[in-house]
Amino acid sequence: MNRTAIITVGILTAILAVAALSVYLVQQRGETRELEQSPAALALQNSSSTINFTDFKGNQADLDQYLGQTMIVNSWASWAPSSVNELKLLTEVAQQYQDQGVVVIGINRAESRVQAERYLSTLGLTGSVQLIVDVDDRYYQAIEGYTMPETVIYDTKGNVLLHKRGAITTAELKLVLDQALQSAE
Repeated sequence: MNRTAIITVGILTAILAVAALSVYLVQQRGETRELEQSPAALALQNSSSTINFTDFKGNQADLDQYLGQTMIVNSWASWAPSSVNELKLLTEVAQQYQDQGVVVIGINRAESRVQAERYLSTLGLTGSVQLIVDVDDRYYQAIEGYTMPETVIYDTKGNVLLHKRGAITTAELKLVLDQALQSAE
C-alpha cells in the first residue's frame, strides 16, 4: 500500500469515528431530554417558584435525582386506613429490591411534617423508603389521583408501568418490578 492510500484510509477512519461519536452524543442528548419530559420527571420535579417536596428534616427533597432508576412512588396520608399496610409492604419491597436499583418513595399528601412524623412513629418503619412531605399535594394532583392510596411504578425512562388506584398487593408489585428489571437488562 502506498503512502497516499494509507493517509486516505486514516482520514476516512477519523471521519467515521467523529461521525459515530456525533451520533452517539445526539442520541444521549435525546434520551436525556426524553427522560426530563417523562411522566415521572413532570410529576416529581419541584416547581420553580416553590419547594413542594421536603424530607422529614425539613430539607428540600429533589426527587428528580432518582430519574433513570426504577421507582415505586406511593401517595399516603395518616387519615387513609390502607396507608398502614401499604407503607409496611413498601418497606419490605424496598429492602428486597434495594440492590437491584429500585427506589421506593412514599409521598405524604398535604399534611404537616409534624403530623406525618407522628403517624409514622406508630408504624416502626425502617429507613429503606424515601419518605417525603408534599404539603401542597402537587404530586397527587400531577398523577390525577382520586383514591387512596395510589401507587405508580416508573421504569428507567420515567414511563408509567403501573398506576394502581387503591391498595396494591405484594404480587402486583413484584410482577411489575420483575418485568421492569428484566427489560432494563
